[in-house]
Amino acid sequence: MTLLLGIVAQLLHIGLVLLAAPLLAGALSVAPAWLAGRTPPPFAQPWRDLLRQLRKQAIRNEAASIVGRMAPTVSVALAGVAVCLIPSFALGMVSAPMTDLLSLLAVLGLGRTMRVLAVLDTGNGAGGAAAAASGRLAVLAEPAVWLAVFALALLAGGGTLDRIVAARLDGGMAPGAAALAGAGLALLAWAACAAPPMDTARSGSDLVLSQIADALNRLAWCDLIGALVLPYGMATAEAGPLAWAVGLLAWVGRLLLAVGLLSAGLSVASAPRVRSAVVLALVLAVLGAVLALAGKGGA
Repeated sequence: MTLLLGIVAQLLHIGLVLLAAPLLAGALSVAPAWLAGRTPPPFAQPWRDLLRQLRKQAIRNEAASIVGRMAPTVSVALAGVAVCLIPSFALGMVSAPMTDLLSLLAVLGLGRTMRVLAVLDTGNGAGGAAAAASGRLAVLAEPAVWLAVFALALLAGGGTLDRIVAARLDGGMAPGAAALAGAGLALLAWAACAAPPMDTARSGSDLVLSQIADALNRLAWCDLIGALVLPYGMATAEAGPLAWAVGLLAWVGRLLLAVGLLSAGLSVASAPRVRSAVVLALVLAVLGAVLALAGKGGA
C-alpha cells in the first residue's frame, strides 16, 4: 500500500510540475509590471510568442557540431528530470532514493553547460559574451554549491533531498549552519534565474525548446529553495490524499512567494549585482560548512 501511494504521489507530482512550469513563466512576465505600476502583458503572452516561433524554421549554423544541434533537446530533458525529482507537495515518493541533492544540482549545472557549449558552437557574438559571463560565474558558483550541499548533508546525516527536508521539519539541524547554507543556495538560485539570455541567435523550435528549458529550470530552483528553506506543510506520500491536499496548498503558497521575491529580484538584476550575489553565496556556503563541521566536531 505504501508503494502504491508513493507511485500515485509521484505521478501526481509530475503532472503538477509540468502544469506549473508554464504558469510560473506567465506569472513572472506579469508580476514585474504589477510591481512597477505598469499595465502587465497578457498572462499567456510568453507561450503565444512560442507558438508563433513554432511556425518558423529553425536557423542553424551549417558548421555547427552535434552539440549545437542536440543542446536544446538535452537541456529540456535535463531540466525535466530535475523538476520531476524535486518534491513539491509530498516526501517519500518512489523517486526519493534518487533525489541526491548533489546529483540534482549537477543535473541543473550540466544543462547550463550544454547551453553554453551550444551558444559557443554557433559563433554568435552577443550569445558568446553571455556564455562567457556564465562560465566566469560558474567558477565561483560551483564551489559554493558543493560547500552548501556538504553542510546540509552533514547536518542531516544524508545527502538526499528527502532526508534533508525531513531533518528540517523535525528540527534536527543546527539552525545557524542550515540558514547560511540555505541562504547561499537561494542567492545562487537568483543568480541562475537572473543570468542574461544566451539564445539570442536561436529561432523556431530551437528557441521554443530553450524557453521551455528556462521555465523548467526556474521552477526547479523555486521548488528546491522552497523545500530547503520553507518545507512546512509538506506531506508524506503514505499519509494519503487529505495530507496531500494540505501539502499542495503549502506548495502553491511557496510558489506565489517565489514569484513575488523573484520578480522583485529580477527587476533590480544587473551583471555586477549577480556577480556580487555569487561571491556572497560562496562566503555564506563556506561559513555554513565551517559551522556544520564545528557542530559535528563538538558533538
